[in-house]
Amino acid sequence: MNQFVEWFAMGGYSIYVWPAYGLVGVVFVMNLLGMKWKKETDPSKLATMV
Repeated sequence: MNQFVEWFAMGGYSIYVWPAYGLVGVVFVMNLLGMKWKKETDPSKLATMV
């Protein structure tokens, strides 16, 4: 159990590491949702948006 706690603490840098992982996860999900939205959007509507 102690090894897990040490790994989770990341040598004292966990306050920087875990939010970075979270941010990458959020950006990854946003990219997936953006691709899904773009795929479902009618191309003729996109021409009028620009």
